[in-house]
Amino acid sequence: MKKWLLSSIVWMLTAILMASGVPHDVSANKTTKEENGQYLVVDLQKEGEKTRINQLSIEEGEAERGMASPQQSELDPQTQTETLIIKDKIGKILYQVPFQFPIVRTVPPIMPDQKTNDHAPHQVPIKEPEVTLILPYFHEAITVEVKGSEVKETAQSTIPKSIQVDSHKKKVRPPKNNGKFEMLLLPSGYDESNMGEFEQQVSNIKQAIQTTEPFSSYLDKVTIHTINESAPLGCLEGAQNIARLLVCNDTKVVSTAAHSGYGYDEIIVIHNTDHYGGSGMRDYSVTGFKTNSYSTYTVVYDGQWTARMAIHELGHSFGNLCDEYMYGDEGYSYVNCTNCRKDKSDIEKYVNGECSVGCDAKPDYFRAEDSIMLTLGIPTFNELSIKADFAPYGLEKRLQFFTGTEQPKAVKRLQVDQKKVTLKPGEAIQLAVIATYEDGTKEDIAYVANWRASSEKKISLSQGYVRAISSGKVRVKASYGGKTVSVSVKIEAPKKLVPSNDGVTLKSGEKKDITVQAIYRDGTTQDVTQDVTWKISSKRVATIEKGVISAHEKGKAVLTGVYNGKVTRIYVRVKNREE
Repeated sequence: MKKWLLSSIVWMLTAILMASGVPHDVSANKTTKEENGQYLVVDLQKEGEKTRINQLSIEEGEAERGMASPQQSELDPQTQTETLIIKDKIGKILYQVPFQFPIVRTVPPIMPDQKTNDHAPHQVPIKEPEVTLILPYFHEAITVEVKGSEVKETAQSTIPKSIQVDSHKKKVRPPKNNGKFEMLLLPSGYDESNMGEFEQQVSNIKQAIQTTEPFSSYLDKVTIHTINESAPLGCLEGAQNIARLLVCNDTKVVSTAAHSGYGYDEIIVIHNTDHYGGSGMRDYSVTGFKTNSYSTYTVVYDGQWTARMAIHELGHSFGNLCDEYMYGDEGYSYVNCTNCRKDKSDIEKYVNGECSVGCDAKPDYFRAEDSIMLTLGIPTFNELSIKADFAPYGLEKRLQFFTGTEQPKAVKRLQVDQKKVTLKPGEAIQLAVIATYEDGTKEDIAYVANWRASSEKKISLSQGYVRAISSGKVRVKASYGGKTVSVSVKIEAPKKLVPSNDGVTLKSGEKKDITVQAIYRDGTTQDVTQDVTWKISSKRVATIEKGVISAHEKGKAVLTGVYNGKVTRIYVRVKNREE
């Protein structure tokens, strides 16, 4: 999972991985060619319930092997997860990747020596979050689609064929699995005269990371990159009328990072101001770090508490940790985290002594010993935040995903949420497959299971996403960890087809719109106008395309429509224009 954001907040299409992505049956398709050194950069933005594709571009990049690919995709129910799909001209899926948008920006705690509460919230919602994904480019690729969490295609765009070359930018580099956790430190607002101040804070942050667990135990696998040229990142102090909230322009941050020439899993921006402030991000997910960790980043000021604030906000952006302090007027709802729990039994084995009460937005929830998530006056995370092995997982388990030291768990059984599914042609459903491990934990592994269908003509199948094409029965199987589970899919045939007009009289040169409804046995109807295949008795007299009848010469013609084995006819009479 390498933070390769380019324009919004990166390939959070999820998900690093080259966005947690996986080429779809590429091994079986000998004609599918991934273009070496060329990458598809997709900028996405969330507007309310819809996802918008802001920009698509093909860019030159540094060829890499072993593009990052998460092994699991368990997602928090509160997380709005989406999938980006790349298709060829006939609709075949070439590549797809789950991704997640960040949900909130976190506000840093008050300075350790500040005695009064300024009543600022711990976090504020991101109204229109962005993300940029860097994906492999296939020469057959024609369209990009985004499938929302409700299993709907929320956006579609055509892929350009020209390569974008900018001599002022370094080549992009895709995510890859290299057994390293990489951080990228970016300067903001500095110039040649004060770049030394940036370099001093870089040194302070490096030292803090290298002496803070769990990072200090993985020094040979943690790499910190910096660039010494300050770019305008659109940083703003006192955002949303909160004095200590320092934010930057997401698009500018990820674009600068993506063209930095380095790989990265997390970004830290140091802004040239001595005004105390910063921010982090949370995506609220269980394993968003496996799909697009690079899509969240941390911003810190240049001052006494810079290094510790960077560690604190990294706890949010990378660890999805909660704040452990409480003001009593947070103004938002608690969302699941490892270091603030409703049930004391969740955390007792990680606590030396008694649990403390009150954290984040919950006065009656439990936390462990005081840590840097409580106050910057304490330099370290507590054992709970580091070692937690329950979702959404502690910092060490997250770090091990990148370093390659995460141990696979033995699968006890697989279960599907639905053993039998009935769909009408054109309908779709996302199947969930729950893996129960020998240690009793569970997760949805639909995105990483090996899927097979008994017929690829009746349905399209991708990572548990089933779309019905034509009537019949199909057996779908999912395999993972040596276990297999199956689902029976029935695609209903319509009872009959009913056109809006079964007889049409037109003059030469006129056109007529018609629709065709499929009527099913349960009484439901479906507009199948665009899916009907037409045969025409005389194209000299009339033709039909996409539901529009065009009259040509005088005469009669029969239009015969076929859809999923059912037939309908429209009788067309064409008169001369003068008649």
